[in-house]
Amino acid sequence: MNGKSHKVAVNGKEIRLQLSDTDGDRKYEGYSINYYAEMDATIIIYDISKQESLEMASDILQRWRKYNKGNEKAFVFLVGNKCDMEREINKVDVENFAEKENLPHTETSAKMNENVTEMFMSLIKRLANDGDDGGGNKHADDTPSGGGNKQADETKSELKEDANKNVHADTAPSTSRQNSNCCVIS
Repeated sequence: MNGKSHKVAVNGKEIRLQLSDTDGDRKYEGYSINYYAEMDATIIIYDISKQESLEMASDILQRWRKYNKGNEKAFVFLVGNKCDMEREINKVDVENFAEKENLPHTETSAKMNENVTEMFMSLIKRLANDGDDGGGNKHADDTPSGGGNKQADETKSELKEDANKNVHADTAPSTSRQNSNCCVIS
């Protein structure tokens, strides 16, 4: 399992992110069970080019809900990765799933660095507000966009640099291990 700690400041509040990569592998399940209880946020990332990836993400979500009891402010982001590839998962289906499960949802391409920084900024914003984005919005696409908030812009710049170098993904296993980037970052 890989891990990385990173400090960022948002709205005058210092947030320490501890990103852990368990690769979505069942061999880490015992660790995950204990770890979920201490989580403030979990990012479940599925591969939009593999249907079974969303099913595995659903299984991970159920495990998270089972073991993350008592932390009322903890939350999950659902992230579709590989948006630069041909889609196998119907966008409407995943949006319905996210709505049914009450999860913020966005899509990224780690390869192309598309929407990765924005997704992390949304997560950081929510953590800085103790689980609330300030407007009751539960959607991951409500991200700071720059222009007017120098601190957020600097944090976004720092995070982008870190995301390119040190952020590790926790992948949910897929049938084709070599090509899997379906992830859970917890």
